[in-house]
Amino acid sequence: MMTVKRPIPCSLYDIQGMQDWLDEMALQGLFFQNFTRRNDAANFLVDAPRPVRYRLDPVGRSKQEDAKRKEPYAQMGWRFADAQPRLYYIFSCEDPEAPELHSDPQTLGYALDS
Repeated sequence: MMTVKRPIPCSLYDIQGMQDWLDEMALQGLFFQNFTRRNDAANFLVDAPRPVRYRLDPVGRSKQEDAKRKEPYAQMGWRFADAQPRLYYIFSCEDPEAPELHSDPQTLGYALDS
């Protein structure tokens, strides 16, 4: 499968902007693979365009606790894609019926504070 690199159009700290951009790239047939070493671009796999939801999950204080989150997320239909060290983990989901990682704004706020 072919890969392409695209510059990141917003700040890495703009969580909503990053999620929206990754969602839009999937609709163009570009599926997030990882960030480049300099964090100024992302690599994408090229495939047939389809809707995919991407969510950025804030990194916590404990790697062990963070690792425990991946299994329940996988059970809900979310696949771990990559990490932006000390910022967030990137998850993707092709199932439009799968629940959100954070359905409650208060929970997301707590995660962001961590």
